[in-house]
Parts: sequence; C-alpha cells; structure tokens
Amino acid sequence: MKKNIFHFFSNSKCNPFVIGIGLLAVPTFSILIVSLLFICGLSVNPFVFPLSLILSLLLMYFVQGKNHKEFLVSVTYHLLIIAFSIIVSVLIYDYSYDGLAYHQEAIFYLKNGWNPIYEHLPSNATFAIWVEHYAKGMETISATLYSTTGNIEAGKAVNFILIFASAFLFFYFLKTYYGKLSFKKKILLTFLFTLCPVVVVQILTFYIDFAAYSLLLILVPSLICFLQGDSKYDIYIICFVVVLSATIKFNLFFWVLFILFLYTIYAIVLKKYQLLKKMINVCVLSGIFSVFVAGFNPYVTNTIDHKNPFYPLMGTDRVDIMTGLANPNFFQKSRFEKVIISLFSLPNNSKNEEIKLALPHFLKTSHFERYASVDTRIGGFGIFFSWIFILSLILLIVDAFSSKKGVGKNKKPIYCFLGILFASLFVLPHAWVARYFPFFYAFPLIILLYSECATQSRVVKVLKSLIYLLLMINTVLFCGAVSVRGYLHKTKVNKSINTLAKSNNPILIYFGNNVGLKIKLDKRNIPYEATQEELGTQLTIVGSPYGSFDSTKYIEKNNILIEKKQ
Repeated sequence: MKKNIFHFFSNSKCNPFVIGIGLLAVPTFSILIVSLLFICGLSVNPFVFPLSLILSLLLMYFVQGKNHKEFLVSVTYHLLIIAFSIIVSVLIYDYSYDGLAYHQEAIFYLKNGWNPIYEHLPSNATFAIWVEHYAKGMETISATLYSTTGNIEAGKAVNFILIFASAFLFFYFLKTYYGKLSFKKKILLTFLFTLCPVVVVQILTFYIDFAAYSLLLILVPSLICFLQGDSKYDIYIICFVVVLSATIKFNLFFWVLFILFLYTIYAIVLKKYQLLKKMINVCVLSGIFSVFVAGFNPYVTNTIDHKNPFYPLMGTDRVDIMTGLANPNFFQKSRFEKVIISLFSLPNNSKNEEIKLALPHFLKTSHFERYASVDTRIGGFGIFFSWIFILSLILLIVDAFSSKKGVGKNKKPIYCFLGILFASLFVLPHAWVARYFPFFYAFPLIILLYSECATQSRVVKVLKSLIYLLLMINTVLFCGAVSVRGYLHKTKVNKSINTLAKSNNPILIYFGNNVGLKIKLDKRNIPYEATQEELGTQLTIVGSPYGSFDSTKYIEKNNILIEKKQ
C-alpha cells in the first residue's frame, strides 16, 4: 500500500508537546536575555538568538525525559522549523505599511545598539513616538535574528516560530483530549485552528497582531491541561505566554490577564485550590518580571515620563489612531452594531466604499483580492466567514435540541465558553477591527470541535461537512493570496532596486515613511541622496507607504522603476 504524508507524520517518533514548548521557548529566552542586557546597559548582539536556541534545546531535553530517540527526532523537527522560518522570511519581503514604517525602524535601532531603557531615539527617527513608547517584544526578537543573520527580513522568522509552536501544542491538546478523532481529523482541525486569517495575512510582515491569536491558542489549551493536572510542564508554557504577551502588545497582555482571571473563578468553582495556588504564584511572579524587567520599557518608562504605562494610547496627551480607519458614518453606530456589521460584511477598508453584506455578495470576485490585505478592518475574517458563523450556530442549535443522550450531554461548559467568547467582543472598543480581536475566529471552530464529540445525526454530519468545506476554501484563499502577493512584491522591489544600483550618480529620493526601503538600499550600498521634501512622483515599488524619486532620470511603469533613455 502506498504510504502518504499522513502515514509518515502519524508514525514519526516525535513528541509534539516537546517540539511546541521548544519553539515557544526560543522567543521567550530571547526576550529574557535581551532584557537583562538592557538593564546592564548593553544592547542586542549576534549571540542572543543562538544562545536562546541552545537553551530551548536544553529545555526540550529536560521535558522529554529518558527517551533519547524521541528527543533526537523532536530536535530534528525543531531545528528544521527554525531553518525553514529564517529561509522563507529572508526570501519574501515585508510589504505592509506598518512593517515598512515603524516596526522596521524599531528593529533597525535595536539591532544597531539602541538601549530603550536608558536612551532616547535620535532626533531624525521617523516614528519615535511609537517606537519608544509601544511594547517592543516582537521587534526585539526580530532584532536578535537581524543581528545574527545580517538581514532584517530574517526577523519575520519569529512569526513562523510562534505559529508552528501553536500548531504543535494544539495538536498535542487534541491528541490528549480528543483521542477518538482520526489522525487526519486532528491534522485538519490543527490546520484550521492555527491559520486564522489574521495570522495568515501577517505572517510575511512585521505586523504583530497575529501573536494575540497564536499565543491565546497556546494559553487556553494549556490552562485546560494544567487544570487536569496531566502535565507539570504546562505551567512553563503559561509563564512563557505571560512574558511574551506583556512585551509584545498592550491589549494582548490585557487579554491574557483577563483569561487568567476567568480561569481563577472557574478553578475556584471546581475547588482546584492547590493547582490554582501554584498557578497564581507562578503567574504573579512572571507578571512582575514581565512588567518591571522585560517590560521596563515601555511600562515603567512611560509611567515616569507620561504618568501612564499605556501612553500614547491612554493618558492626558493620548494620540487618537482610530478615527481615520473607516467611514465616518460607521463610527456613529453603537459598539454592538459595529461588531455585527463587520462580521457579516464583505471585506472593506475604504472610507468611501459602500458597506455590503457578505451573504448575498460573497461570490463576487472583485472582493477576493482583499484576501492579501494585511489590515482589512470590516469583514476581516474573509468573504465566507458570515456563512461559517451562521452554519456553526445552526449546528449548535441542532445539537442542543437533539433527542440523543450520552455523548455530549454535558453541554453547559461549552455554552458558557462560547458566551464568554462572544461577550469578550464588547469588553474593549473597536472589536469590529479583525486584527484587534483575532481570537473570535475560533468561535465556529470551537463549535465544530465540540460537534466531533457530540450527537452525530445526519443533519449534524451535513452541517459539519459544509463548515469544513467553507473553512478550507477560506483558509486556502488567504494562503494563496498572501503567497502570490509576497512573490510579486519581491520581484518588483528587486527589479527596481537593481535599476537604482546601475545609476552612475546618486539618485534623489524622498523616503517618507518607508524606512524599509532605505534599509534595503543601505544594505546593497546603493548611493542615493535623501531629501526631506516630496519630489512629486510617487515611488510605489514597495507598496504603501509611498516615497518619491527624481523623475528626471527614472519613470515608473507597472510599479517598477525604469531608467530613462538619455
């Protein structure tokens, strides 16, 4: 019988939990090491990432135990994933606005000796207010990769590492608690849970919102496992998530603390006092470390300088970043209306474009191009999500009124969990922006997972098949669109940069907000003359943000610079 890829992976002697915790440890150790360097007055250096990798291997050996063969196989997977992450990241350039702007600027300065605890950025820094005062966990990890490899694009490897970590740890969760599922079904569910649209569209960029989804996908199953007392190492994962969340993004840290608060209440109801006491002690210590050591900048420095740890998003001199994101009429809606409209509408970023429901228009191909948009706000989960959401609710209702008993009879926990997940959309403002609340994508997936262990009537089976089909189509469209955009973007950028490299004299360029382009030209030692004044002709070869160039020597055609014939 011909063996397929599923047979290969199902029979490989690796431990998904060991691989997952090893991958998660790499960025965590990177943050811890750099934080200590900062406190000592030092900065990022080329040895941080290799040292973090070595420490992750030691942790894997400690967790694995005496099975040396399984450890070697797990380490092989671990190292191959790290190598794959770096190679793909280098091959595909970041094409996002924020990635080319303040994220790459932060990474550049961190790699080149900036210590955010003791130093301010140079006066010519383009995005000083965001770079200095935002949490910089992902940028710091990316800077360690940049320092080691010499290529700033390699910093995106941390995206792949976190996503692979979430996949392996979630697969381990399914393997432990859903053992009756076939191996193929576990792989399929892991694939669908891991590749949230926000994760897919940001994986090739320096955007960081995806981390909220990937880390919460790690945290919640780990809390469930820890409550059962099955693995003493789950507490390590919980601590890693606390540290990473605090250093990556303000609202991510809030969600982690919010989940831990709800978990504490649930553990008290179940009278799991000993486990809860251990978790609280460890989480409090890791939280204190995260804020006052790993997150000294921005939490402590913001409080000292601006009287608020979450400046510039909060405080007396806060900066409004939301008003310009959507149609002005949309902001007149209530918070509930915004969420419902966003969930059931076609992808839309325009201030002027009419907002349309996805249900009757989802097959219009003119909207499929937005599957590659990094920051789609309204309808950010894709054209098919409204159908997926409705079908999953029908599936839940059908099961609720099923006459069969036994399997799936204890339904209160799942209803409670789904209710909390939906209610969480209204805890913080702006839940209509998919990248700010990426975890809600899991709502229909949780229903689907629950249905696998619930009543299996004919109606349930048909509904499940439809939901699986739409989820797969949605995910494949996102993956395909992002892959094509990444490839085309790199091709255009390289052609234009090669054109600039042939110039005998320095070309006059206004970089605007495009820090990423400047870094690439500097890396290639391409001469240019930077100006602070717009030159009238937009430079669109690297997408948005735009710069401008000396149009007396070059013209732009199909987003590629072409030298004028003399």
